[in-house]
Amino acid sequence: MILTKSILLDPSSPTGSSSDKNEKPDAEFQKLQATWEDAYDKMYLVSSSDKVKEILDLSAQALTDPKPLEDYLQRESSNLKPEEVFFLQMSIQVKKFRNKETGIVTGISEEQFNLFRDKNEVSQGVLDYMAQKVMNNKPMTNQELAIYQEHAGAVERILRNNAT
Repeated sequence: MILTKSILLDPSSPTGSSSDKNEKPDAEFQKLQATWEDAYDKMYLVSSSDKVKEILDLSAQALTDPKPLEDYLQRESSNLKPEEVFFLQMSIQVKKFRNKETGIVTGISEEQFNLFRDKNEVSQGVLDYMAQKVMNNKPMTNQELAIYQEHAGAVERILRNNAT
C-alpha cells in the first residue's frame, strides 16, 4: 500500500527546482504533504481495504483535476467515515496546490476569462485545458466556448501535436 501512496503523492513533482523563489512553496507543500500522509494513515487504519482502494483509485484517476474528488465527496459524504472525508479533502488540496504551482488549468477562472474578454489573451494552460475538453468530448461552458471559438486554431494545433 505504501507504493500506491508514494505514487499518488510524489514529493519531487509539484515544485521543481529549489531556487529562492520556490523555497516558500516547497515548505508549504511539505506541510501539506505531511498532513496528507497523516490523513492517509488514519483512513487506512479505520477503512476496509476495498474502500481504501476505491478512494485511492479515484484519486489516481483524477490526476490533476480535483473535481471528481469534490463530486464524490459531495455525493458520498454521508456514507464516509470522518477519516475518509478528511483524506479526500486533503487530496483535493494537494491537487489544487500542484495545479497552482505548475500552472495547470482545471477550469476557466473569472480572472482568466476577463483577460480574454478585455485583451483577447489566454495562457498556454487555458489552451491546453481547452484541448483536453475537445479531446475528451466534454461539454463547454459559454465562457469556454467563447475562448475556443476565438482560439480554435491554437487549440487544434495542440490536438494535432498530441496526436503525433
